[in-house]
Amino acid sequence: MSRPSAQVRGVRPHEMFFSLTDDHGVITGANSVFSRIARYSRAELVGSPHSIVRAPEMPAGVFRLMWDVIQDGVPFAGYVLNKANDGARYWVYATVTPVPGGYLSVRTSPSVQEIWVAAASLYEDVLHRELEARAAGMSRADAAILGKQLILEGLAKLGFQTYEDFMRAALPAEASTRAERAKETATPIEAGGDTGIEQIRAIARSIDEEASALLAELDRYKALGDDLHRASLDASERARGLQRASVAARTASEVVAAQAPAVLSTAVAMERDGTQTLRYLGSLAAQLDADRHLIAGLQVRIAVSKLHSDWVITFCEGLLSGDTEEQDKVFIPDVCATLRSTVEMLARSLAQHTRNMTEVVALVESLQTVLGEFQSFLFMWRNLLIRHGVSASVSGHLRPIDSQLSAGFAQMVTLRHLAQRCMRESHPYDSGPLMARVQQLTIAGQAAARVDG
Repeated sequence: MSRPSAQVRGVRPHEMFFSLTDDHGVITGANSVFSRIARYSRAELVGSPHSIVRAPEMPAGVFRLMWDVIQDGVPFAGYVLNKANDGARYWVYATVTPVPGGYLSVRTSPSVQEIWVAAASLYEDVLHRELEARAAGMSRADAAILGKQLILEGLAKLGFQTYEDFMRAALPAEASTRAERAKETATPIEAGGDTGIEQIRAIARSIDEEASALLAELDRYKALGDDLHRASLDASERARGLQRASVAARTASEVVAAQAPAVLSTAVAMERDGTQTLRYLGSLAAQLDADRHLIAGLQVRIAVSKLHSDWVITFCEGLLSGDTEEQDKVFIPDVCATLRSTVEMLARSLAQHTRNMTEVVALVESLQTVLGEFQSFLFMWRNLLIRHGVSASVSGHLRPIDSQLSAGFAQMVTLRHLAQRCMRESHPYDSGPLMARVQQLTIAGQAAARVDG
């Protein structure tokens, strides 16, 4: 495979490929950068499958992974080696976003060497395994499924438990590094340029700044959610110990049931509360996992939208400096449409996050109630042991119950504080100002596109 250090066709940091495809991956629109780097005319690209630029060195598992992600309505981002019409290879960092009727893809020059090299090395290993499987008689489709699984396993070894984790790490790093490199290589812009394009660039910059602020806020939500998740796991471990101790106490109580039936019935009640605590903690863990997935998905979507707004900024600067073709203005409304859908989804998702945190607080409060009941039964159980003179028979079970109960209450305090903090810091997002800017960008972009249309 062509390694990053051996890239045969350079892509300047401030250049951004752009293409639209239908639901089947057939190209319906392509910008001038795509045409120039790929060495195809627009007429040759439009109507062709996007695989026209697929390099044979790319493992099929990457594209199987991509289709699985985008067909779930989630943006995909990753490193891709392409093949130009003249046979040359070129690397891109590609994002593919579902849009009505198809997909929008924005691609840039890869900028983060460490992640890029790791991906290229993984691809090389996966391709080798896929080719071995094909030679042994495996079908192309099954080899792609195998390749996808091998990619996910390889990323897990690099510390990314899901592909979403990998995107969440690479996307912001690529966007920020590319932006810095682009500033160094972009053509200077003369003053007094097209005021319409200047307006579009200014609006896109404000959207880009808002996206950066949102990413920072989502990072805070994620960090707090991770703390809450860890506390929940610790509490679950304590609860399992409490339940084991209560089961042992109930078993011991059965020995003295004939002498003191109330001792057994109280122990059964304690065991029930221990089981109920585990059930509540299971619900809490599921709620927290769902919320963490929600936030992770938002981080990816906002990072992709930031890249889209960056494309508009870069495109405008290219027009103002003379590096970009005027006819590419026609694509601005398509990018605006994806920004609009992301903002709408953002407001819905953050409202759901607030509802999730409300449910988390309610679950933690229920847990505290159950633990309080357990403590009451424990005191009653001890009194009954003394009253019936059977303490010696079950005394060995008191210390583990006390230990687990004390730790459980401490864990509940931690959970309660974290849950309350989540509630304080989580609030429905007012998408109105950002949506207004997206609407301004849409109107300005449509006006610019009509000039040439």
